[in-house]
Parts: sequence; C-alpha cells; structure tokens
Amino acid sequence: MPNEPKRSPYRSVLKAFALMSTISSYIIGAVLVGVFGGRWLDQWLGTGSVFLITLLLAGLITAMYGIYTTVMRFTEDNDDNNV
Repeated sequence: MPNEPKRSPYRSVLKAFALMSTISSYIIGAVLVGVFGGRWLDQWLGTGSVFLITLLLAGLITAMYGIYTTVMRFTEDNDDNNV
C-alpha cells in the first residue's frame, strides 16, 4: 500500500535480539529456580538430590513451553507483517 509508514531497517534486528533475550531468560531462570529451590528443599527435608533433579526438570519443561509459545508468537507477527 502506498500510505504504509516506512519501517526502520533495524526493527528486525531488535526483534531478533528481544527474542534471544527472552529465550535466554527462560533458560537461565528455569535452571536457577530449579537448582536453588531443589537444593533448599533437599537440605530442609534431608533428602538426597530428589527435589534438585525434580525441580530442575520441571523448570526446564516449563522453560521449553514458554520458549515454544514465545517463538510461535514471534513467527505469527512476522507472517502478518510480510503479507
């Protein structure tokens, strides 16, 4: 369309940087919450490494789901902009 506003050439770079930052935040957050929460529960309850492993795996699964939904939203936005 002739009346579309001009887009900055840096917009796609900034969106990609935001996507990578979000993905790394999900992964780092999941690992930290799983490790620290699991270690604290294991020390408090006197168990071996049961909660450490369980919470780490649960955090990683949650992070994968969050990453999946974020990437799907990102690709939908790109598909809408290219039409």
